[in-house]
Amino acid sequence: LDKTGTLTTGAACVAEVEMLAQLDQSQALAIAAGLERSSGHPIAAAFAKFDNPDVRVHDVREVSGSGIEGQIDGKRWRLGRAEFALGSSKSVTAADDDVYLSCEGAPVARFVINDELRSDACAATDGLRALGLNVVIASGDNEKAVRRVAKALEVSDAFSRQTPESKMAIARERQSRGERVLMIGDGINDGPVLAAADVSCAMGQGSAVAQSAADLLLLNDSMRTLVDGIRTARRTLAVMRQNLRWAFAYNLCAVPLAALGMIAPWVAAIGMSLSSLLVVLNAQRLASQRWAV
Repeated sequence: LDKTGTLTTGAACVAEVEMLAQLDQSQALAIAAGLERSSGHPIAAAFAKFDNPDVRVHDVREVSGSGIEGQIDGKRWRLGRAEFALGSSKSVTAADDDVYLSCEGAPVARFVINDELRSDACAATDGLRALGLNVVIASGDNEKAVRRVAKALEVSDAFSRQTPESKMAIARERQSRGERVLMIGDGINDGPVLAAADVSCAMGQGSAVAQSAADLLLLNDSMRTLVDGIRTARRTLAVMRQNLRWAFAYNLCAVPLAALGMIAPWVAAIGMSLSSLLVVLNAQRLASQRWAV
């Protein structure tokens, strides 16, 4: 399983706030939202709900890959990576993946930004395990974010900071052990491993690359449907095998008898029709089943 956009919604949210100065948390969030107000960066969406029109920001400047800064009440505020927001400040131990807010170079707050877990992700992974599948997370995201999702879903095999090549290597290594790999993803970087997996499924809102590389496309936003699909596929395969066994047994007995003239042609014709009807009725049971996670 990929993480971002597959197990999570892909929408950024503020998961944790640590105040590093004498400022109210709501004020810090409002200032951060004000700085991000005109930004198109995905992190800006995490602060949007804290925006306060009374916070007026001037001379906004966005530094690609680092953060954003602006003037509020004559003071320079920065929001972004530690090295950008804090500069040479030694007053805090900075974490690479967190977002920091500073005023005139002094630390004010630390924000942990995460994307929200899908509401049915836990039920889906539990359902996959109940079907006998070993669930593995392979994500390009940082270790902290991947570890958080893996812990919430009780997944022991979780790989972070994965490139498209390393994701493929994980799949190839399991295939070399004789395992069959089902890959579920949504991003451009999932394209190669989706194509390399034995079976693959792309999320409905995923990239065009992922959708074109995958064997299956999840048309709704619920991963529980994937569990239903596997159950239905297994049930379908079982019914197909039943029908083939019945057809083989019937023809093995009936055809020689008919060829030797031991039964009347009209009896053989009725028998063949009843055999076909039995196969159809057996298959029809699939349409009447409604599978639940």
